[in-house]
Amino acid sequence: MKLTLKKGSRPDGRIRLILAGLALLMMLVATGCSSDDPPLSIIGNYTDPWGGTHEITALTWTATYGTSPSVYHIQYYLNESEYLVAQNDSLNTFNPDLFSRFDWTTFGGSLYYCQSAYDKLTAGEANAEATADRTDPTAGGCGVSSFTWDLLTPF
Repeated sequence: MKLTLKKGSRPDGRIRLILAGLALLMMLVATGCSSDDPPLSIIGNYTDPWGGTHEITALTWTATYGTSPSVYHIQYYLNESEYLVAQNDSLNTFNPDLFSRFDWTTFGGSLYYCQSAYDKLTAGEANAEATADRTDPTAGGCGVSSFTWDLLTPF
């Protein structure tokens, strides 16, 4: 099939549908997702004990304290292993353009998260960060300093 458009003309419905499909495919390839991937299991809006809000979407994790949001662009995630790797936004106050790893777990019926890496040069380095200890997130096990995990409360 040859596609020829005259200047100023609009593509017919079939061509618009093909172009929309190609745009969707390019977006899925760019984000590393396929239509067979299950959605990120922790998508939602949350608060934490420090007065922050967290908006987690299929593409970003945004943590806001006051008026200064930190945005993390999700590169990939594994629901069954309960972690994701994200690139820190270039406008983040801390560690712009570097890579983070977020681990999460449910303990006592509540959702907790640990930003176990936040300053890695590559997604691979963030991914390789030692898995956070999920035994009791209220007692520690987050990162090399073994901080407690942060509670995420849906709102």
